[in-house]
Amino acid sequence: MFFDEPQTAFGNIRRHVLTGGQLGFACWQAPDLNPWFPGPALAGIAPPPPPPMPGKSPTHPFSLADPKHAVGILEASGWREISSTGHELVVTVDRDMIVDDEALQFFGVPAESFAAAWEAIERQLAPMTRDDGRIDAPLAFQIFTAIA
Repeated sequence: MFFDEPQTAFGNIRRHVLTGGQLGFACWQAPDLNPWFPGPALAGIAPPPPPPMPGKSPTHPFSLADPKHAVGILEASGWREISSTGHELVVTVDRDMIVDDEALQFFGVPAESFAAAWEAIERQLAPMTRDDGRIDAPLAFQIFTAIA
């Protein structure tokens, strides 16, 4: 998800795996299936990520969310017998497992905008918030496997 040259990266991995070896990894499905992710709540509060450098791919948690796109990268990298299986589950977590002040800093939220960011996040998480304050977070991820 965070390779700025995913075809090159998966190709390098492929070159280090013996023929017949296996690759397996998990990545997120589409952001709309992962409503716990605070990114949408921070739109307009945190600066947008910079565009990738010329010839580079964007890097973010959902960069491999489209299975057709991910399969295309793996095929172009020399992998075969590629499969993707989607999974969805709900986990109950404390709010700080999703976002905390350090995460807001990582997202680039200016300190003077923390209150607005927390309000936006609270609105986004409200439908998932239990009476005890914990979050029932729907997780949608996929498992990719491939053969060298």
